[in-house]
Amino acid sequence: MKQKGVKDLTKIFFIIVFVIIIILAYKVIAPFITAIISAIILSYIFHPVYKKINNIFKSKNASSIIIIILIFLVILIPLFFIASALIQESLNFYRILSQTTLPQLKLIEGIKISLEEVSQYLTNYASKILISIPKKIIDFFVMIFLMFFFFRDGEKILKKIKENIPMKRKLREELSKNFSEVTHGVIFGVIVTGFIQGLLGGLGFLIFGIPNPILWGLVMAILAILPIVGPYLVWIPLGIYLIATGNVLQGILLLIYGVVIISAIDNLIRPFVISARTKIHPAIILIGILGGLYFMGIIGLIIGPLVLSFLIEFLKIYKKQIYIK
Repeated sequence: MKQKGVKDLTKIFFIIVFVIIIILAYKVIAPFITAIISAIILSYIFHPVYKKINNIFKSKNASSIIIIILIFLVILIPLFFIASALIQESLNFYRILSQTTLPQLKLIEGIKISLEEVSQYLTNYASKILISIPKKIIDFFVMIFLMFFFFRDGEKILKKIKENIPMKRKLREELSKNFSEVTHGVIFGVIVTGFIQGLLGGLGFLIFGIPNPILWGLVMAILAILPIVGPYLVWIPLGIYLIATGNVLQGILLLIYGVVIISAIDNLIRPFVISARTKIHPAIILIGILGGLYFMGIIGLIIGPLVLSFLIEFLKIYKKQIYIK
């Protein structure tokens, strides 16, 4: 009896220490959670390209470096210049608006004050971005560092995870298969929705007189697909730019178009696209999208549906684990 009591105390002590370690571990990685998740998602999206490169070079290290360089050149550098241009445009807008008289804009005083508040908000937001640049640089290097190992050792990591799942081999394989299908479905939904948003954005830019609408539509599609940004980084500054340059009606209509069409289409189309691929009810996907957005920001649009989908698949497998002897 005494030996059993010692075993129980040992088990309780182990559980307490394990929980404390988990909490401390979360505290350690929490500042980099966005960088970690972004690295996982980007590695997953570009893994087929990595495989083709590796078939050519036959070196995992070289292939990982090459794919990261390609991602950097094709996506990250253009995004940096786009973000810089949009921030500068917001600052220019505030300067122009502060120097413009009411008759020149042909707006009532209330609208002018509202626009000033919007521009002031964008200016403050730009300042916050500038202040957070050191943190973003660190996040960027963490993301790149992790992507290298996810590309190089991703298959080994997944194999180790599968081997250490405490359930029967058959159910373990089924769980892995279901998780893979769900992940494919969510990523597919993100890509399809992103291109639809880019198409609608390009159409809106053409209608409202934005130069190079196809280019900006393509930029919006890329921003909609990437896990840490969003298409609003294009249509909001462009709408404000139109207002600042005297095209007030077109600018206001573009902003309304962005809210009603471009942004809303994300919540309307994505749940059904993901649902069709994952066989999970659109209502659950919608809750995952909105809840993820509220809890984690833009990256939550991907993580939210994944978490709820994984939960459902896990519960299915857990039920089988109980009833299958």
